[in-house]
Amino acid sequence: MESLDPKISAIYPSGRLSKRKSSITPDVSGEAQRFRVTHPFHPLFGREFEVLFFRRDWGDDRVSYRNDSGSEASIPVSFTDLRVPDPFVVMAAGRCRFRFEDLIELTQLGHK
Repeated sequence: MESLDPKISAIYPSGRLSKRKSSITPDVSGEAQRFRVTHPFHPLFGREFEVLFFRRDWGDDRVSYRNDSGSEASIPVSFTDLRVPDPFVVMAAGRCRFRFEDLIELTQLGHK
């Protein structure tokens, strides 16, 4: 399971998410924090929104925002640029087409 971005963890130093709704969550500069929808198949792909607050629902980290009609909505953090990147993908920097875990699983399938 992916954890929250360090910027988000800094908002909740205890490491636990709060159900308490805050107004706009400021970043270090005091400005409202924004996020972009990065999931390629999400209908809001590429759109940017202001963070209202973060919460955890059914084991899923979510970020809440105001949609175009002004209603509160939420989206999984993993669908946004707030998610923590996979360390393997970062370290491989495009040089590896397969993850180590996937290759191990593939060899296990070949032995059955």
